[in-house]
Amino acid sequence: MGGIQTIAAAALDPQVTLAVVGVPAFCHFQSFKVGRDYGPVCYRSPEGLERLKSNEKIKSMVAYHDAVNFAPMIKCDIYVCTGFTDELCSPSNVYAFYNNLTAARSRTMTTNPRTGHYGTTANVKGRKRLEELFRSIQVNQHPNH
Repeated sequence: MGGIQTIAAAALDPQVTLAVVGVPAFCHFQSFKVGRDYGPVCYRSPEGLERLKSNEKIKSMVAYHDAVNFAPMIKCDIYVCTGFTDELCSPSNVYAFYNNLTAARSRTMTTNPRTGHYGTTANVKGRKRLEELFRSIQVNQHPNH
């Protein structure tokens, strides 16, 4: 659950300056309304979709956790990645999240047409930026030491 946790932290904490999000789940639970793959695997069966459509508690819960709803609140630099063969997190739903990053200082997407979900899609640009940031940190000794 690293992707959605990073998204929530970036959206809810104004002190976050950089977010690196890899193949995030929980993006665009309402995508079935426009004919795309929807939500996590637990809702991809006919029974799961029916629960998603008919149960008001589930509707409000998934809206609360939907990355698309967090996206407009993110104001930091953000790097997102997706693999086009991701079997858990539909790339089109990751793009729905990405396209809603309207307040982000900057946004960057890394894609790979041949990779899926399980650690195979590298967030190349995000990792590079994170390395640059770590290398730029200078630790100053306390004057009393």
